[in-house]
Amino acid sequence: MANDIVDNHKGTAAADPVAMIQALVGKDIVLLPIPRGQKAPKFPGWNQVTIQQMLEEHYLKRLRKGNIGVLLGSPSNGLCSIDVDNDEEAERFIALNPQLNSTLQTRGARGRNFWVRVEGSYPKLTILEIQRPPHSAEPEKKWGEWRSTGGQTVIWGRHPSGCDYQIINKAKPIEVSFDSLVWPSELNLPWDFGLYEQLVREHGEPFVCNKRGVQLNHPFFVAQFATEHPVIYEADEAEFYYYQESVGLWQKVSKDWIKCQFSASLKQFADHERQSDIERKRTNSLLDGLTNMVKGFIEKREVFSRGRKVIHVANGMLHLDTKPPELREFWPKYYSRNRSPISLDPSADCPRFKNELLATALDPDDISLLQRWCGALLLGDNKAQRIMMLVGTAGGGKSTVVEVLERVIGIENIAELRTDILGERFELYRFIGKTFLTGKDVPAEFLMRKGAATLKKLVGNDLLSPEGKNSNGSFQLRGDFNVVVTCNSRLRVRLEGDADAWRRRLMIIEYTRPKPTTRISDFGSLLVREEGPGILLWMLQGAVEHLNELATHGDFVLTARQAERVEQLLAESDSVREFVRQCIRVSGGRETLTVQEICQGYSHFCSTQDWHPVAPATLERELPSLLLEIHGVAKRNDIDRDGRAQRGFKGIECDTSGL
Repeated sequence: MANDIVDNHKGTAAADPVAMIQALVGKDIVLLPIPRGQKAPKFPGWNQVTIQQMLEEHYLKRLRKGNIGVLLGSPSNGLCSIDVDNDEEAERFIALNPQLNSTLQTRGARGRNFWVRVEGSYPKLTILEIQRPPHSAEPEKKWGEWRSTGGQTVIWGRHPSGCDYQIINKAKPIEVSFDSLVWPSELNLPWDFGLYEQLVREHGEPFVCNKRGVQLNHPFFVAQFATEHPVIYEADEAEFYYYQESVGLWQKVSKDWIKCQFSASLKQFADHERQSDIERKRTNSLLDGLTNMVKGFIEKREVFSRGRKVIHVANGMLHLDTKPPELREFWPKYYSRNRSPISLDPSADCPRFKNELLATALDPDDISLLQRWCGALLLGDNKAQRIMMLVGTAGGGKSTVVEVLERVIGIENIAELRTDILGERFELYRFIGKTFLTGKDVPAEFLMRKGAATLKKLVGNDLLSPEGKNSNGSFQLRGDFNVVVTCNSRLRVRLEGDADAWRRRLMIIEYTRPKPTTRISDFGSLLVREEGPGILLWMLQGAVEHLNELATHGDFVLTARQAERVEQLLAESDSVREFVRQCIRVSGGRETLTVQEICQGYSHFCSTQDWHPVAPATLERELPSLLLEIHGVAKRNDIDRDGRAQRGFKGIECDTSGL
């Protein structure tokens, strides 16, 4: 459908879209400058702009540079819009409200906005949901929004999907009373003009005046706060979260922030009731008490659990559970606290990322594995329970790849992995709210440290109980993190007799080609700056492929060569056992070997395998138990060499001739 604003107002719209919008909607409205291709204003205090401020020349210049939104409700003298999310429901809504046929109608990529001037009272910005059936475990489904005070609607510009915002019916907004609107019967209509009366019925009068002065009814104010603020208390983490509508994120806020909101609400109530005594009661003790009490009203558990096929990008929520994938608007019920800062652009590409960073360093099979693993990063969880290891050529591009991924995933969603202190009391607490753990340019013994065993829990869906500093008790943390480790040399793993568990966990991509002859400074950030949407799209393709392999195999599908890398790492990590198994054999005679002779044979064995040998003290400590376990031979102290008794073993011989 043609964009009436663009096509039917050529010259006028292009030269002055502000004048065109005012001619259509009226001059008693507040217009908002919005970055082109986005849905929400990015400057603080946008919901408090006045008509007088809007008319300033510098503000009008900003309006003409990008998308334009309309501040709704009381700032624009009752101009509101009804946003219906899909076309079928929009037609149904017109059938219920035929008067809307003659009002201004606009749309973005789908659905419709009906613009109206409301006479009398009306609710503030409200999300509208379809009621779920009784006793159903299914979540509510979003139908649309009643957009008024506290909200805005884009009327001109470019939609995040790439299309232009369109005028479906070019007409002035009609005047209606809110009560005259007819809503579909299946909607859960949350507005209640009798909210005050309802709170009084449930919790009693907000305050009483007696000889002791004004006495506040704390449950009333707590219930009012819980009703009017998009805040939850995550009980398992003991943290408050506030919903930021402009980015669709639930973001952590402090207890002090909650106290400030209570203080402002009490001030507003005191002014309305002309009760200055209420204002003076806003002591720290009272605010602490209200903040502690509200936890029970807004408590949630495990609402941020991952695993849905929905990816939060900068311009919406991308559903991979639809065919084709569908970009939808933000909604609090997604309960998302992790997003990519990159916007989805279906036409984007990333030739430099693919050709200069990946194709020069890796073969196609490894690029495919990397792409599918990057898709798992976007999905936010780790269904396959794998750890990615990028090893090999120094300067070959490993760190640049990880830097690019960090910027696409979002720096705030990432934590550094430190195996040397992974087992300490407060280390796991740093991972709450993160999705991606990185160990970059680590030493070869990084996974040999004692805390490395915890890695298996961090990717294995285990329920962990981290402790936080200056907090009482422990918290719950699900081990579904994505993990990457990069190293210039071959890593070894502290197996502790659990090779099978590590075999199920590890994936290795080797960088074996020479590093580029020309180094590009800050190449990672340059790639994201120039090709961020294309890299995001490349990762999304990997996510689709990974979901398919999970559905058919339950895991990443590795080539024989990729699986062999893991076997080689495990063998080198358990090199003493491999030596005893391959090179030591029970003899039929009275052959003997001293510990020193076995050490020499082990050193030769590792040299032929191009493995890093363990320290001599470690070798001598492990040998007795392994020889007893594998060959049934016990250590002795009477092995004769040149007339001297030495430590060693009887009835075995060492054969490295076949190496």
